[in-house]
Amino acid sequence: MEKIFSFKRFATLSLVFACSFTALVAQQKAADGTVIAATHTFTMVIPYFDRMAADDNSVMVRQQPNAKSAKVMEIFFLEGLSNAVLLAAPTEKWVRVGGYKKQGYSNSYYLQNHTWYTGGGQTLLVADGLVPVYVESMADPEDVDQYSNPLCYIQRGTVIADVFEETDHDYVLKTVHTDLLIPKTAPVRKVTR
Repeated sequence: MEKIFSFKRFATLSLVFACSFTALVAQQKAADGTVIAATHTFTMVIPYFDRMAADDNSVMVRQQPNAKSAKVMEIFFLEGLSNAVLLAAPTEKWVRVGGYKKQGYSNSYYLQNHTWYTGGGQTLLVADGLVPVYVESMADPEDVDQYSNPLCYIQRGTVIADVFEETDHDYVLKTVHTDLLIPKTAPVRKVTR
């Protein structure tokens, strides 16, 4: 009679679980620790100020999806940009968000989404590999090699935008003041509709 539980089976299942968990974590962080957005459309999250107390200017990001969990970072909105993006499809109440090597969960009630995809643009910008997204630097615009740490990375297959501008070196996602930059050296493709 064959044993239902054996050390060999346990070891095999443990190895499969460990590999699966490692793959999951790898999808959430790049080699340098920067977070990876795993959504269908690249989406920035912005504090919904109309739903916040008058003296609040940020939304908390927590380690776990509950209000008692430790604070990881705060989401601000400055010069037309937030410091966080949507990392995964939201659950009913909590969304996984992050930026600049930090990630966690925020209450979706206090956030609104901003995308550069309208559905009406003639050309789609699509990630064709792991694509870094940078916040426009205050450095000399002619110094094209001067990038700060990426805000995040975008996974292959993600629709980045259908409203964007191009310079010689970057795809530019415009906001009121500061913009997001994606280097033309990054693995992106343009799809004309």
